[in-house]
Amino acid sequence: MVTIPVQIPRQPAAYDVLIEPHLLHRLGEVLKARIRCERTVIITDVNVARWYLPIVENSLHAHGMHTIPIVVPAGEDHKTLDTVRWIYETMLDRGTDRSCAVIALGGGVIGDMSGFVAATYMRGLPLVQVPTTLLAQVDAAIGGKTGVNLPRGKNLVGAFYQPILVAVDPETLDTLPDRIYMAAFGEVIKYGCIQDPALLDMLERQWSRIRTRDPDFLAEIIARCVTVKAAVVQADEYDTGRRQILNFGHTIGHALEAATAYTVYQHGEAILWGMWAAGWLSVQKGYLSPEELGAIEHWIERIPKPTLRRFKVDQLWYHIAVDKKVRDQTLHFILVGPIGRARVEPVTETEVRAAITALLERFVE
Repeated sequence: MVTIPVQIPRQPAAYDVLIEPHLLHRLGEVLKARIRCERTVIITDVNVARWYLPIVENSLHAHGMHTIPIVVPAGEDHKTLDTVRWIYETMLDRGTDRSCAVIALGGGVIGDMSGFVAATYMRGLPLVQVPTTLLAQVDAAIGGKTGVNLPRGKNLVGAFYQPILVAVDPETLDTLPDRIYMAAFGEVIKYGCIQDPALLDMLERQWSRIRTRDPDFLAEIIARCVTVKAAVVQADEYDTGRRQILNFGHTIGHALEAATAYTVYQHGEAILWGMWAAGWLSVQKGYLSPEELGAIEHWIERIPKPTLRRFKVDQLWYHIAVDKKVRDQTLHFILVGPIGRARVEPVTETEVRAAITALLERFVE
């Protein structure tokens, strides 16, 4: 088992990210040794429940824990305050009180939404993240960001709320649809671009093991990404400085998602487009070479995804204008250069519109 501690300065204790194939079957044993809680609320979606809810419940029951399963519809379009309100009411109906813990069993949508529920229900319940998608395992489950979407933008309502444990089982990736699995490599590639260029070399050399979903190799990839994220989060829990580099590609990527009502692009697909646009702007500012932008483009072409739609620049800017990285009416953008080094800089609306225009001209047929 790989154990990566995450120590948040203002938190009383570190929490661990555990990474091990077959870990779901041992979850009851792991939790029993770490938390004092006899009742757990398991929030999951209809797809994950079919595969993994029985495994988790059986493991918890075997170690004397009572479970309260709450199953919600799957998909980003259900990551809303209406769904959260329904979860609150269900928890009340099932007698959930402050002696209970919340287990988020699922992908990034479930992790973000369950984390928000745990942060706010009765002013806070212990949270255990059990991510079952690659996107959640390398990114969403670590760092304490929780939230839900509004029609104008992603994660505009939320809270910073750290889990007490993150349990990652790479074997859960076996049941992911191919598109969802491959799209998550957008986030993996992000880590290579902002801090770990050797990760990109490893992906290139071992691509066949990615395609076969080798759990041991995936555990290594996940551990590298988590190590980068843990270091960044520990230095900037509230996303006011260095942590913003984790949003490389996300400003325009989130706009692409919002402009299509979260129904066209997977998150990792959208941020691949966003990374190219941010890379293009990095070239214009002299940080990144055209050859390095070509390396980012290589990964865009390698990850299968829907074609880029013929958006209007105003259509995307509408969503960017309310991005969480707007501070004092100034948008702060994540740029790279060379690959492996990221920086956060204020940019003008004109510069961002130029990057969007370049993206559309390059990739829209």
